[in-house]
Amino acid sequence: MAEVVASANLGRSVSQVGLKSVLSASQVEMLEIAGESRALPEFMARSGLKNRTRFRVQVVAPLLEAGLIEMTIPDKPRSSKQQYRITEAGRVALADVRKP
Repeated sequence: MAEVVASANLGRSVSQVGLKSVLSASQVEMLEIAGESRALPEFMARSGLKNRTRFRVQVVAPLLEAGLIEMTIPDKPRSSKQQYRITEAGRVALADVRKP
């Protein structure tokens, strides 16, 4: 029963985030380069944003909550070795954004 609820929530998140107006340019860029696991500073450098806290709040946190990216070390979110990668739901959302 829990699996059904989890998959239903995931489907709703993907459909909501799949809209072009919901994802910011920085979020789309993060999804595009998250095919390989990368550390937060790498994402920040590519986006040109300097404020780490703002980047985490405005870009990373919404993507994590929607299930579009995931942590490589979820048990230790503050680890210095923490990296982020795109999920299957993120790939679907990115494909939806890229559609003309």
